[in-house]
Amino acid sequence: MTGLTTSTVRSLVGLMDMLGAAFSVSSAVRYHRRPSAEDLRRLGINEADFPTRF
Repeated sequence: MTGLTTSTVRSLVGLMDMLGAAFSVSSAVRYHRRPSAEDLRRLGINEADFPTRF
């Protein structure tokens, strides 16, 4: 078995960042809080387009 390549590790780290942001945003919405701008950007959501009230 070969080791993980650098590009594979980077892809996995990027995927984990995106999943973390998705979890954070969904938790914030569930508890009627505003998600962080950084998490919204990481998911490709424009903060200005995100609703302020749920």
